[in-house]
Amino acid sequence: MGHMEGPETLRGANMRDGYGRGMFRMNVAQDARMPDRNALYLAQGGLMLPDPSYYSAPEVADVREKYRAYVQQVLTLIGWPEPQARANEILAFETAVAGVSTPLEQLVDPALAYNPVSLAELRKLAPGFDWAAYFAGAGIAHPKWLVIDDPKAFGRIADQFAKADLTMLRARQAFAAADYNAALLSDDLVAAKVGFRTNVLNTPSLAARERKDGAERLVEAVTPDVLGSIYVKRFVPPEVDAGAKRMTEALRAALDARLANADWLSAESKAEARRKVAGMQIRVGYPGHFDDYSGLNVAGDGLYEDVHLAAAYEWRELVGRLDKPFDKSRWFLPPMYPQYLYDPQSNAAEVSAALFQPPFFDPNADEAVNYGAVGTVVASKMMDAFNVSGVRYDSSGRLRDWLKPDEIAHLEQLGDTLAGRYSAFEPVPGVHPRGKVLVDEAMSDIGAIEVALDAYRSTLGGRAAPVVDGLTGDERFFLGRAQSWRARFSDDAMRNQLTQGSNAIPWMRVNGPLPNVDEWYAAFGVKPGDKLYLPPDQRLHLW
Repeated sequence: MGHMEGPETLRGANMRDGYGRGMFRMNVAQDARMPDRNALYLAQGGLMLPDPSYYSAPEVADVREKYRAYVQQVLTLIGWPEPQARANEILAFETAVAGVSTPLEQLVDPALAYNPVSLAELRKLAPGFDWAAYFAGAGIAHPKWLVIDDPKAFGRIADQFAKADLTMLRARQAFAAADYNAALLSDDLVAAKVGFRTNVLNTPSLAARERKDGAERLVEAVTPDVLGSIYVKRFVPPEVDAGAKRMTEALRAALDARLANADWLSAESKAEARRKVAGMQIRVGYPGHFDDYSGLNVAGDGLYEDVHLAAAYEWRELVGRLDKPFDKSRWFLPPMYPQYLYDPQSNAAEVSAALFQPPFFDPNADEAVNYGAVGTVVASKMMDAFNVSGVRYDSSGRLRDWLKPDEIAHLEQLGDTLAGRYSAFEPVPGVHPRGKVLVDEAMSDIGAIEVALDAYRSTLGGRAAPVVDGLTGDERFFLGRAQSWRARFSDDAMRNQLTQGSNAIPWMRVNGPLPNVDEWYAAFGVKPGDKLYLPPDQRLHLW
């Protein structure tokens, strides 16, 4: 399990199907309490479905049965004895682990999920697990200390492991290895994985419906900087990079102005919030340096072997950082993969170059549309610094409370209201979003729309926005937001995303925040009786 979680894991942005091959998941990342150093993190695992709720929620009962059948199918394909019996036992075991795991809703508070422990303390917390063997498999020599998410869950999960049948555990690890590496092994395993991971769970992996897609993902996952450097040279003209950077500074100024006028913040809190904006790294496009992989020697002995060489190389690089200061200039996302994030410890908002293309951005297009589309995405990553979770980190990236207690209570009250509203949505009959999990994203979306609109208006230099095709500047801004989030999801895809709870489905990124934005009402004449209308006293204004 330690070897699987360490040197056998591909960590590319497009690899999200590893889940809990081991009972605990492992990573090296920036320390949330001491952001100048790296830390070894462990999180609860043991589940090969995306979230504990998959093992009990009635709305995904069919997914559980399809998962059991998939486990049996994979065990059959690799010639494992008694595949049906083992598949039944594996599902029962993971259901028991899910039952003692901490729900995602309780882990969204970064302060609660930060628990530093020594190796001796970890052994006391979870005595039913061989930690020496686990770390040896990962190539880590007895860590002095590490950070875990929930100490109580660690003990419960280790207890389930200690009581488990060894025959079942061996079958589970064989399934986990074949499932994760299917795209590197055989056509029948690829087809099985696509049938479940891709078609049922809609999970990105190397096992793609089309061979060319799988090949692209493989290069992205194994040597992302090689592909990234080629992508930048071919597809990111200088005017795109320049336009993106101009936009970010307009957004920074707009956010700073809103914080300066936040009447519910004390003078001290307001000053720290503005320091956080001033010091924020707003990374758009691509890094100034790409890894040349000089330490990676691909032997050419076969696809499986070469991919594992690359995974082990990346893991060695990560583990090597444990004794070194954290590099706050290091980018997280490859430029060719359309993604975005905010890292609170680095105080860095990052949006990759791939997002700076239509329908999100066009250097020759109307500024109103650009600000409504990619501008609101960049702003949402900036606003992540000031949602319920983001405000737990100060301007230096340290995990500490810098808002006053009454200010934290005010923000959490707004979050609770927003979570309740999002939980009331019913995109698929009988399936509701997990509002408590989505609240940070929802809060950031509201602030992002307001900040991006302010920034767009600032580009007009006091002039009235031109009317284009009969549409005002504000109307085009909001239509840009809506157009950029157009997507077609099957009911199964929506149900899976709602069950996992990590992100709202696309139409909620528009219909969720807009009823709280006063300028939207004015732009389109929204009035009482219209579907999304909210009375002024019920609109949530955050900053």
